[in-house]
Amino acid sequence: MSLYTPEQVSSYLHRLGLDHHDVCDVSLATLTLLMRRHLSVVPWENLDIHYSQSHRLSVNPGDVHHNVVERKRGGYCMQNNTGFCTLLRSLGFNVYTGGARVSLMVQGKQREDGFTGLTHSVIFVLFGADIIYVVDVGFGRNGLTQPILLVDDGSSVSACCDEAHMLALAPIPGAVVSTPSWVLRHRKGIDAPWTDVYAFNTTEFFEQDYKVMSHYTSTHSDSWFTYLATCCIMLIDKDDTPIGWVTFRGPHFKRWERGVYTKEEECHNEAERARAIQTFFGIEITQEEIACIKGLPSELK
Repeated sequence: MSLYTPEQVSSYLHRLGLDHHDVCDVSLATLTLLMRRHLSVVPWENLDIHYSQSHRLSVNPGDVHHNVVERKRGGYCMQNNTGFCTLLRSLGFNVYTGGARVSLMVQGKQREDGFTGLTHSVIFVLFGADIIYVVDVGFGRNGLTQPILLVDDGSSVSACCDEAHMLALAPIPGAVVSTPSWVLRHRKGIDAPWTDVYAFNTTEFFEQDYKVMSHYTSTHSDSWFTYLATCCIMLIDKDDTPIGWVTFRGPHFKRWERGVYTKEEECHNEAERARAIQTFFGIEITQEEIACIKGLPSELK
């Protein structure tokens, strides 16, 4: 199991605007604070697939720390959740990660039921022998905004504004074995329907599993990550309560705050998109990095 050094933990906490006095106990309150700060500071993004010479992403905990702390960047699920899980473990939490299948409806395939292959990761935090919370800092707009207890009792937890999440045990469509999986569901309003986000079980995954998963997700032409640049970060108020999201997907940039879109922008070329990424997320895309996207399906021309 990977651990960060005391110096790495301190620098990671500093990146989140925290210090050791803020996280002095292993509790649900501390876990919630850390999760919400991570979601509001470390973006969910795949920019290195498009704006780097290698077009590759590393899921090694040390590389993730460098990316988050020194580069002031983020990553997609297997990166952000790897870094956050390692931070939690280094702070004394009993924690591990597992794989998940993303709902096809969440991916925009509105008429398709079912899920993808194992292309996502989640974090499990254990309090005692029987209490497990699911944590995720790597899904983006429809993802969790606080830990959720692993129970199937119809209860839900709040997300942003009137949105909510719940867990349920349900069969995977098309599965031969009828054993149900855990399914995270999201509701965009009090009267809105519940929509599946992803499905998972509690099997432990390791870095070598994520290397295989990430290779497909970051390189295969069937993976939307290879042809669509994206970035997302959560907005919180002074009490660390979620109040909105800032997102970009392809050419479209949006700021959604307290239930309304407060800013929208569409880009038509890479120069415009680089300026928008700087404006919306504070991430600088250099001219050298812009040159790396030329000729890729994700390039704006």
